[in-house]
Amino acid sequence: MSETLTVLVVDDEAAVRNLLKQFLEDTYSIVLANNGQEAWEKIQHLDGGVDILLSDIHMPLMDGVSLLQNVRNSYPDICIIMMSGASDVRTAIQAIRHGAYDYISKPIRELEEVSILIQRWVQQQSLETKLQQYAELHNDIMQNLKIRSFLAIDVVGSKAMKNGENPLIIHHSFLVYHRHIESIVLKNGGQIHSTAGDGVMACFLFPMAAITAAREALESLESFNQHRNKLQREFKLRMGIHTGSVVIEKSGRVNEMYSEALDLTGHIQKSANVNSIEISDASIESIPDASMFTKLNKDVGGLSIFSVERK
Repeated sequence: MSETLTVLVVDDEAAVRNLLKQFLEDTYSIVLANNGQEAWEKIQHLDGGVDILLSDIHMPLMDGVSLLQNVRNSYPDICIIMMSGASDVRTAIQAIRHGAYDYISKPIRELEEVSILIQRWVQQQSLETKLQQYAELHNDIMQNLKIRSFLAIDVVGSKAMKNGENPLIIHHSFLVYHRHIESIVLKNGGQIHSTAGDGVMACFLFPMAAITAAREALESLESFNQHRNKLQREFKLRMGIHTGSVVIEKSGRVNEMYSEALDLTGHIQKSANVNSIEISDASIESIPDASMFTKLNKDVGGLSIFSVERK
């Protein structure tokens, strides 16, 4: 639909055509026809098409009902408003049943009625377009909705670790740390979703894979600090795991517009104890062995939180 709507006014009375043209032309692009046959030819050949057809019922060559039928069969998106005399009201109502949007009685005493009808149709079209867009978006979301497990890892007290250190040593140690965590994630079938500062968010198909990766990161921490960390302070970690529904884009990445699961994982990690793995009850539902979990006296975002025993 163009920005300026085109209204085709069809009536065999020149006075009616001209009156409607004068009233509507400040808002719409107006095209005139004096019978149904002329109107039908203009609809087929008019560059840019017709958005709204305002048509009388009784006209020579082709009446308004025949014009309605032709338009409905070939141009179903055109809004059709019939104009009828008092004796034609029944015909106008039948026309609505066959696809006309509405009708207005002749003689037209209040031109504003015509404007109101057109504006109401335009608003309905806008609403229908939005509803269609929402439906398409919902369908796209549902088709790409997946269950994933997320592991959030953050370095505790990283600011204090960097105080007084050589910038090159800081850069080297944290670069090595991130590569170390990434290798563990990839080894356990996960992928790095994002990094922010010293934090890492990883995505896994199954919660057990996220737990295994988290355990390995903790178990390797002592060796990492002894042999690869060049800073004066040790790396200490907080870890949170949560499983939830997310929208996966065609690229395989999580769409962050629908990322409640990511947010909850981050909140669990922030509340976790140092050098521990804490996990939501949503993640342990699909894990048969409950012996590794200890329920904690806290919840995050309405989720019960458990700690994962280290090996």
